[in-house]
Amino acid sequence: MSLPTLQKLAATIRNEAIPALAAQAGNRPLFAAGWTVDTARQYMTAEIEQALFAHAEEIDLSGAIDDLFQAKFVNPSENRPALHWALRLPPDSALTQSEHDTTVKALEKAEALIADNRFSAIVHIGIGGSDFGPRLIADAFIDLQKADMTLRFCANVDPLDLDLALSGLDPATTLIIGISKSFGTEETLYNLARARNWLEAALGPQRASEHLLLVTANPDRATAWLDGTPATTLDMPICVGGRYSIWSAASVAVMTGLGPDTFRAFLAGAAEMDRHVKSADLTSNLAVKLALLDFWNTSFLGFSSRAVLAYSRRLRMLPTYLQQLEMESNGKSVGPSGAAAPQPTATRHWGGEGSVGQHS
Repeated sequence: MSLPTLQKLAATIRNEAIPALAAQAGNRPLFAAGWTVDTARQYMTAEIEQALFAHAEEIDLSGAIDDLFQAKFVNPSENRPALHWALRLPPDSALTQSEHDTTVKALEKAEALIADNRFSAIVHIGIGGSDFGPRLIADAFIDLQKADMTLRFCANVDPLDLDLALSGLDPATTLIIGISKSFGTEETLYNLARARNWLEAALGPQRASEHLLLVTANPDRATAWLDGTPATTLDMPICVGGRYSIWSAASVAVMTGLGPDTFRAFLAGAAEMDRHVKSADLTSNLAVKLALLDFWNTSFLGFSSRAVLAYSRRLRMLPTYLQQLEMESNGKSVGPSGAAAPQPTATRHWGGEGSVGQHS
């Protein structure tokens, strides 16, 4: 078994100096899908890496990756597959066609909104995974935003957040986009109700509904929220977790504000990484190597905190996005079967904007 070996290795590796470990021949950069990852400055040796790959074989990590990309039920608590990758890769079966089509339809909606030319402002209302992802893209590519489009976000239930998002906007030329997979998210519905009142006060109930676009997996609840007026909705697939919704119709505001081609390029980059993860063997798979490194640092070396500093101004929202993505996905005290996890499962994740955070 590899776990006792890893525990023994962890007990001795701390005595090694990082510069000496970094100089070892095995610690070369990793490359995939345009990314370069330098893992040299880690408590890592060829022996430790071999033990980690042995553990990956024992738990059939390759099989787990195959199960994910074959749309098998990898989410046992909800008895469903996890199909966020199907939003990015062209569908290879009827099983993933409908999920892929939701993103296609969102892109078509963005093109229609641009062509319609009725709206000069979009206010995106969501929270958590329905906010961080689209906000990250909008911030990263702000220099590509259409000159005739204002794009704003609201997530906080503090009334000031929505007040600022609506400040100076004309209801007649503003589109409110609400994102809630269940259409039961309390914070989002509170802000949406206030935004709806703002529209109705200026335009009346019927015209106001034409200025609302709702992204949800529960269109019936959205229609009921509009007092029976059929809601204009885009589908958020039930098999896509909210924290992965950056790839979905939840990003229709940025598809519109930045232009569909910018978002298509974003999807293409993710699809290239998906192809790498699907096809590369474990020892050359960048995602696998980084996952095993996290496993090693957290579960054996006891590193309980990780700072992510984004030195690119475009990626200053990335630490915030990753905080929810990683801690909600991996920060569990029990495994899929419900049994207690034998080791710590995730670090506390924090960070900020590169040199600013480093200075602090």
